[in-house]
Amino acid sequence: MGHGLINVMHRERIVGYFEGLTNGSFKKDKAGNTIFFPWGVLSGGKVLADEQTETKVRNFVNRCYKISLPMILGVGLIVGWAWSLLLVPVFGAWFYCGSKSLVSGCPDSEEKLTLKEGYANSRN
Repeated sequence: MGHGLINVMHRERIVGYFEGLTNGSFKKDKAGNTIFFPWGVLSGGKVLADEQTETKVRNFVNRCYKISLPMILGVGLIVGWAWSLLLVPVFGAWFYCGSKSLVSGCPDSEEKLTLKEGYANSRN
């Protein structure tokens, strides 16, 4: 097996990891609407108006994971975990403001996300 194929397989696994994390924040209700749970099981959900809104929210969440997790881990490994903990509120504020602006006009959902559902969605 060549190095190129190994790199492609490794990249696909990483991309799949972030897709899984992203999927864990979404679920479909009985009517087929997509509900977004910004803070997972710790928050209420927002009913996303249409596919365009869903795509924007999914892309934002995915981008947040792809930037924040490697940065926090990288800073922790290189400079120290105390410094990496300082990044958590910075990225949390970015996520909060960005996701809030994307779903500001979306109605609240009465649905809840369970740990089991979030985990199952992340495996899809």
